[in-house]
Amino acid sequence: RGTVSPSGINYVDSGSERSIEATPSDGYRFDKWSSNSTNCSIADASSASTTVTINGDCTITAGFSKLGVLSISASEGGSVSPSGESYILSKKTVTVSAKPDSGYALGFWSKSASCNVESENDKQLVVTPTEGRNCNIKAYFEKTYQVSFELWRNNAVIPFTNTVVSGYPVSI
Repeated sequence: RGTVSPSGINYVDSGSERSIEATPSDGYRFDKWSSNSTNCSIADASSASTTVTINGDCTITAGFSKLGVLSISASEGGSVSPSGESYILSKKTVTVSAKPDSGYALGFWSKSASCNVESENDKQLVVTPTEGRNCNIKAYFEKTYQVSFELWRNNAVIPFTNTVVSGYPVSI
């Protein structure tokens, strides 16, 4: 979706050259120009602003594609970088880094099916979003707790401290 200039029916002399321009609407991108006839010769079909030489009746069409939105966010307890929303302009790989606040750890990544996961761990998520589809990513952080134990062995105390995430088992 978008607009073209000039638009509508235009009458020109055979052999004349005209400038044409396509402007995509918000959320769309210009793809290419096409013609239904060899009577029109488009100088650069992949350029939104180009010229066309007209030698007879023809229809010139601008092609547009819908852009997907990449949305990256975090739950309480941490942050992600980058964050926010942006349009997906091409099959570009995006690396999202998670930074938990003090007393939190990354629990898991949530991502929509159109976010093609390249790699994932407790610090980063690498995805290649599918063009034209929305890709939603969210890092979920969970509260951590310090657990301390004193083990007695041969009349000696062996202190043991570990950081654990709520809801996960701890081996002693």
